[in-house]
Amino acid sequence: MRENELSGVIIGCAMRVHTALGPGLLESAVPLRSKKYPPPQIQKQGFY
Repeated sequence: MRENELSGVIIGCAMRVHTALGPGLLESAVPLRSKKYPPPQIQKQGFY
């Protein structure tokens, strides 16, 4: 996977989190959420 493709996947996932949870999410909650429920795109790409 090229750098541009990877950054596109990461930015897309971040935008979905922002849309679903809003802009006020505490930084401490982000790692907990991402480890418990990794996005399907990240799982599919083999990052988890």
